[in-house]
Amino acid sequence: MRRTTAALTLALALLVIVDAAASAPLQRWEVVVVPVAVLGAVVAAVRVWTVDCFCGRVTAALLGAAVLAAQVLTSGLGLPARTPSGWDAAGVVTILVSAAVATIASSGALAPPRTDDVEHPYAL
Repeated sequence: MRRTTAALTLALALLVIVDAAASAPLQRWEVVVVPVAVLGAVVAAVRVWTVDCFCGRVTAALLGAAVLAAQVLTSGLGLPARTPSGWDAAGVVTILVSAAVATIASSGALAPPRTDDVEHPYAL
């Protein structure tokens, strides 16, 4: 489950990059938000893949929810300060992947942490 979450989070970062490149020219705030979101997604994916820590899962879940909300607002309502871009295939894929990341990462964040320590009752 952790590798699926990490792979989907990396895919979400790639989708954000592709979407930002397709919607050029970017507004001022997008020039700051897009790299921060992509960097956060990459760091969260690496943390989930390697360590499977709580903070990585929570970060992935929050980024998935934020990208989902931003995509719905941009495509459906045209917010902030744009005309609605409509529902194209890339937008629908972004919504599906971000919803999957938010759901899987948040369900994993609520699960008990994985332990690799094995206790043997017969050990001295």
